[in-house]
Amino acid sequence: MYFWKMVNPIHIIQGWFYRITHKNKELVNKRLKICNTCKYRTQITKNIYVCSICWCELKAKASIKDEKCLIGKWNE
Repeated sequence: MYFWKMVNPIHIIQGWFYRITHKNKELVNKRLKICNTCKYRTQITKNIYVCSICWCELKAKASIKDEKCLIGKWNE
């Protein structure tokens, strides 16, 4: 599967905006709690983590209600 088929470019921009403005904080906290125990969580810098499956920045991706975990860990 090609990377761009998995990632919605609008969601990338929206996710970073939400990450900066702390929108959907409750949803983000719920999802990141799941991600923090996942073997695919990869640290890039001191405060930035990505998913090593889709390479999305986790806080940004977790803030978008329409985003899904590609391995089904976010079961809202």
